[in-house]
Parts: sequence; structure tokens; C-alpha cells
Amino acid sequence: MNRQILPWQTSQWEQLQQCKNNNRLPHALLLVGPAGVGKTDFAKVFAQSLLCEGKTNKPCGTCRHCSLLNANNHPDYFDIKPDETSRVIKIDQIRQLIEAVSKTAHVSDAQIVLVNPADMLNRNAANALLKTLEEPEGNVYIILVTNRLSALPATIRSRCQLVKFPLPNASLAAKWLTGQLQNVTEIPLLLRLAYGAPLHVMQFMEEDFLTVRKKLFDVWYAWTKDQATFTQVVSAWNKVEIAQTLAFFQSWVIDIIRINQCDKMHVINQDIIEPLAEISLKISLTELYRLYAKIMESIRWVQSSVNLNSQLVIEDLLITN
Repeated sequence: MNRQILPWQTSQWEQLQQCKNNNRLPHALLLVGPAGVGKTDFAKVFAQSLLCEGKTNKPCGTCRHCSLLNANNHPDYFDIKPDETSRVIKIDQIRQLIEAVSKTAHVSDAQIVLVNPADMLNRNAANALLKTLEEPEGNVYIILVTNRLSALPATIRSRCQLVKFPLPNASLAAKWLTGQLQNVTEIPLLLRLAYGAPLHVMQFMEEDFLTVRKKLFDVWYAWTKDQATFTQVVSAWNKVEIAQTLAFFQSWVIDIIRINQCDKMHVINQDIIEPLAEISLKISLTELYRLYAKIMESIRWVQSSVNLNSQLVIEDLLITN
């Protein structure tokens, strides 16, 4: 757990540390905000600070508890995440958790539970967890993390203290990224493409994001000019993880809508604005909105499906286009 609090998280950190120092820390915290701002890392650092034997508000990294956490082997820390097969958090996972935290802590004064992403709790699991939230055991602290607050049952939300993590100020994010990504000149563009989420930019760099994006756009653009076949587009797009492909396409269509409405200033993909403008002349606003609705439907389908045929999703989208 060698993580650090990010520069745009200092107010949230100070708020929770003050609660802890005043013995007023809620037993259930709900960390909410867009993806890519570091909520999960924050939750893990805060959990470590609750277990650490050090006397400061930051984990020392060297005590017995920190060492156990760093080795992912702390008996009083529970990391609840979706089942790999079903992609949801099941009731059996919560039942096992409830049984574990009902016992005395093994090596520390507290037991810490991280539920992430909390919006992947299925209905039965959420109901089971609710009982623990209503009647928390002694020094049991539950930290829930979500990008989608509305996807959580109101009963869960009402029993947690909300901690909001908005997107950071663009200049602060750019400054931090500049320090992390030396000699990278595309930071402003990458930050726009990440919709202001700095950790998504870091992920982009690991995945050769701009190169992949260019390949997918170029073949689609060529197809709109009858210089590539339907099969070529499907083949190229299907080589990339479907969620990423849909995110690319969604971004391009939103920008074409903006261009269609004479709003070039807010175009995200500024580096390809001219070809996007060219495409905008070939499709009506009504057709664009229909296509956008289809993309959103596909995204929801991908998020909720386990055995998904990505090629069929792509073909269905392109036929709509």
C-alpha cells in the first residue's frame, strides 16, 4: 500500500483526520466522485492511517501494521470487490465479512473494510451490508467507494457520511502530471481527453492511448469517405478493449454534435477538429442524437454483461452510423 495523498485531496484528508483525532470518525464513509481522481488510493491510505502504530496522521510505512498492509496480509483489513466471474459483489461475500468483523480484531484496535466499487453490490448484498451499517460493531470502519452515487440504494447512502472528490483544478492537475510525466508535451490534450481526471491520463500513458486512438479514428474517418470498408473498421475496433472503443466513439460523436451546434470551443478532441467538422457535414443532428443514444445503450450493455460479443456491439453501432 505504498500510496500517497494527491495534491487535490488535502481538504478531504484533513477533514477525516480531524474527525479521527476528535474521536468523531463515522463508522461508515462513502467516497464519491468521478473515476480517475484517486478515490481508491485515498481510501487505502486512510485505512492504513487508522491501523498504523505511528503517532502522526500519515502512515509511517514501517510499523507492523503498515508492513502487513504492504504485503496485503493484514488480518483486520478486508478488501471487498466484485466477484471475478459475475462482476458483482455477492451476498456470500458480505456474509463472510459480517462473520469476520463480529469477532475481536486480531492484531489491531480497529477493523477496516473497503467496499469498492460499492455500486457493484447486488441487491441482496446491499441489504446484508445495510444491517452492519445500521448497527456497526465497536471499532469497525467501513469505507465505500463509488463513481456512481445514484446506483447505490438510498438506504445505503443515508447511513454513510459522504466525502466528495470532485475533479481537480485543471492547472493543479496539469502541474502534477508534468511532474509525473517528464518530457511529455501532450499533457493539455491528454487532460482534455480524460475529462480532467489526472489518473486516467497516467493510465493513458501506460496503454499508448494516443496511438491507439489515432488508429481507430483514422480507419473510421476513412470509412466515412468511402476509403475503408465496414469490415476493416470492425476489425480494427475489435482489437481494442470494447469499453475503450466505446469511450473513443462517444467522445467523437459528442464533439461532432458540438461542432454541428457551432460550439467548437468546447470540443475535446481539438487535435482532430477538422476531420470531425468534415464528418459533421454528412450527418444530421437528429441522426447524431440517435447515434449517441445507441452508444450509451451499448455502454450500459457492456457494463452489465459478462459474456459479451464485442464484435456484434461494434457492428450494431456502425450500422446505426
